[in-house]
Amino acid sequence: MGWNDFTNKRGCGTINYKKAERTPRLNKGAIYGGRVAVYLLRVLVALALCAGVFYFAFSTASNLGSMYVIATEGAELRADAILGVADKGELSGYFSEEWLASDSLLNNSPYTAFRVTSYNYSFRIENMSAWGWTDTGTVVATERVTALVGTSTDGSVDIEGKSLLAPAWTDRRYKITLKKNAQGRWYIFAMEVMEEIPKPTASPSPSPSLEPDVPANIPAGTPDPVPAPPEG
Repeated sequence: MGWNDFTNKRGCGTINYKKAERTPRLNKGAIYGGRVAVYLLRVLVALALCAGVFYFAFSTASNLGSMYVIATEGAELRADAILGVADKGELSGYFSEEWLASDSLLNNSPYTAFRVTSYNYSFRIENMSAWGWTDTGTVVATERVTALVGTSTDGSVDIEGKSLLAPAWTDRRYKITLKKNAQGRWYIFAMEVMEEIPKPTASPSPSPSLEPDVPANIPAGTPDPVPAPPEG
């Protein structure tokens, strides 16, 4: 007879009984430790996500900031070089060598034969786009030059015999492409002209009226009657 078997012999039958098996209880310490491990895992995942979002936002902001500086300073220095008031060699810190070699306005400046003495420069950025993980970005901006003053240096004169004035600058809207090199430095790789912006034309001023102003509350005077000539 086995340990769990109990035989009751009454009558003709034999009844076998088995001892009930007890279910082992889980260790409370193990349950608590598992819950703590799950909680810590959730906290670590949340921290990792927060760190990833922060790194993405920081990288994007850093890229946009660098692009803003390179685009604004580089475009102004390029305009200075086109107008002949800056050395082209300074542009290598902002533009790629490939773009400098292909920039037609820079290499064929219409101001080569003029001496520019003053002007007002404006560079207004409309939008910028770049992601934190990319090494390429774009800037859309409008470039304007106003109040340009310059005279010819080769003796050219106008129809009045005066020194020829420098031509007006053509304002343009650009799509600027920038790329980041292996050292993390941004450079301008292209400046695509999206449109040329015409200069505003001054509206003609109204000519002064020759008639004297008459107040509205004073009635207009009637002419004195002319007396008839005496009958002769």
